[in-house]
Amino acid sequence: MMCAPLWAQVENAPEKAGYALPYAGAEADAEFTLPLARKETPTVYPDWTFLGPDIQPVEQNPGGRALPAYTVGRGNGTGRINRLVLHPTDPKTVFACSPTGGLFVSENDGASWQNAGTDQLPISGVSVVAVNPEEEGHWIIATGDGDDQFMFSDGLWRTEDFGETWTNINGRKPNRRIVASPQMEGWLFVSDVKMHPCDPNRVFAATSAGLMVSHNAWDAPEKIVWEKAAEGAFYDVEIVPYEENVVFAAGAEMWWSKDCGNRWKPLPTPPVTTPKQYQFVRMNVEVTSGLDRVVHVVRTCSEKAKQSGQGEAFLLTYNYDNHTWAKIRSLKKGMNNVIPTRGRGFAVHPSDSAVVLAANVQPVYRSTDGGITFTGIDKGQMHDDVHHVLFAADGNTVWAGHDGGVSVSRDGGVTFAPSDNGIGVANVFGLSVAQTEDIQVLYGGYDTGGNLLKDSLWRHVTWGDGFQTVIDPDNPDVMYATKQSGYINACDDGFNFDRSASCTLSRSEWHTWIRQHPVDGTLYASGEVLGRSRDGGETWEEILDPTQYQSDAVNCYRFFLSETDPNVMYVYALRKKKSQPVLLRTFNLRTPNPNAVKWEVIDVPRDYWIGGLAIHPTNPRKCWIAYKHYQAQGKLWYYTDERWVDVSLGLDFAVVEALVVDAEHGKRLYAGSNTGIWTRTSQERDWTLIAGLPGTYIKTMAINRARGTLVVGTFGRGIWEMPLLE
Repeated sequence: MMCAPLWAQVENAPEKAGYALPYAGAEADAEFTLPLARKETPTVYPDWTFLGPDIQPVEQNPGGRALPAYTVGRGNGTGRINRLVLHPTDPKTVFACSPTGGLFVSENDGASWQNAGTDQLPISGVSVVAVNPEEEGHWIIATGDGDDQFMFSDGLWRTEDFGETWTNINGRKPNRRIVASPQMEGWLFVSDVKMHPCDPNRVFAATSAGLMVSHNAWDAPEKIVWEKAAEGAFYDVEIVPYEENVVFAAGAEMWWSKDCGNRWKPLPTPPVTTPKQYQFVRMNVEVTSGLDRVVHVVRTCSEKAKQSGQGEAFLLTYNYDNHTWAKIRSLKKGMNNVIPTRGRGFAVHPSDSAVVLAANVQPVYRSTDGGITFTGIDKGQMHDDVHHVLFAADGNTVWAGHDGGVSVSRDGGVTFAPSDNGIGVANVFGLSVAQTEDIQVLYGGYDTGGNLLKDSLWRHVTWGDGFQTVIDPDNPDVMYATKQSGYINACDDGFNFDRSASCTLSRSEWHTWIRQHPVDGTLYASGEVLGRSRDGGETWEEILDPTQYQSDAVNCYRFFLSETDPNVMYVYALRKKKSQPVLLRTFNLRTPNPNAVKWEVIDVPRDYWIGGLAIHPTNPRKCWIAYKHYQAQGKLWYYTDERWVDVSLGLDFAVVEALVVDAEHGKRLYAGSNTGIWTRTSQERDWTLIAGLPGTYIKTMAINRARGTLVVGTFGRGIWEMPLLE
């Protein structure tokens, strides 16, 4: 299938920036010299094929070692859904928002889903959607991740044709607009958007930069203005459906308006006491007609934003008739708590205030006495880590968004079933491909473990956070999948991953890193020391302790192999200050005596997190490294074996995290980023943008030489494949 290009076909999309910046060292290496100024970005649009997954994979060998019995139903799925929104007039139309993957819509009550056009946006991730009840197909979305802040926002966009085209509506007047910054400092996060049912032009946006209100959101883009109704970080906006002049906005504080959002006032502080270290506070409001002029509020807190630790949470009510708070109970004692990053994990029945649901990890807790007591429903009905629970108007249908997709209950939240057919939002950390004509892909995903595409069927093969994977190039039945903290599961029969191949030499980082050399099949794994195994992970031997070369080094974080010379490896080690890397390399990796492997330290061009490294295909003394930052310069470097040359010019604001070299097609380098894939050969002077992928981060890439394709793993939209460029 052909996907709409990333920067094209989007009305009023941000212009791609061009630079004419000073450039030093261009003469250092003839293979990768750059012009002093760059022109318009050369762009190609290949035929992309989406490989999935877009439906919950089949559990492979449930109850075995890789999928223990207690994990069945708790780790399977496609990816994270943080928000569900019901159509205001059509009860069968439901929207699912993935903060990294985009907006999906079901028009048949969750039987199937389709992408709602956000693949074409610069940032595909969506926090929330607001639907115009007066005009079919008129929607407003907030981009990015307003909950966990995995993806920043470029603000608000609207469509008037069911997602076919989009227009940015941040406004353009100074001091009357929503400011979206491409820089890490001052990132914008938008957590909620509501359109007032009496006047769709009146739109409320809960942002990290304040509560924003527009009174002409459907006007021409250049005329739209925004006003800041209140300072602070806001998370939730609720309009009382039976009293539409009353609007609540909540974040660290609660504000309200009783004149449809024209004037706002802060509300009294809730009567709760929490430890002083819990400075980050979020409040979420639920409205029910079962209590007159009373709203339910969950107040969550933790030490800082993005923290998923326990913190504290309280269930309260607020009576806006006499302006009094009532504390119902703590949501920490006797249950699994509601944490700030999943602050929407509670719901109140729309007409019966006695029925309250609260969720976080497992299970969903249900109350029938107004939240005084809760009982957990049966575990294993849905993926762990529930972000949103939502009652439909009938009171029997309950929607849940979680790290595996969408689930639905038809009995008021007692039993749930998957509802994710068509939701392709996998967050891919690492992938490998079989060197065969038949497609075989193994990837590790955020909170969905290891997943295998084989014989045209997706299978869930390991549990936990999935990271790097390996498919043996000579025998695709032999595979390795990893999960957090260094655990490795091996497969010897093409399907079952029940053999342990973990490297027990040292403790690993959460992100487990393994590689197998394509020439001799040796397996390598990183941790506090670097290990190698010549028998498929049965036994391991230490080949590098980084503290011997840098006293404050803490571990071998990642390493990279030369595909053409099995004696060459580069290692990226971390120092105590994690952003300060140590780069080592060896040219006698295969020596039988592990103590005889010799390493040398290479001075790196700067201190910062390294996103990727690729070794030159014909001269392994040369390499490229990518730093994970936005600046126009200093993020992609070429090492000539004598000096570092900055080859970043022309990559704009791209954050590069994956590098791979195609040695058979002009020594072409592919650089995967958040703005697409950039590529150059040794004969080209400019970077070319390979467009057409959704606006997500690209975390990993692999080449299938048998098929002549590049396979790409995105953080939010699963696996894609394109023909290699000639």
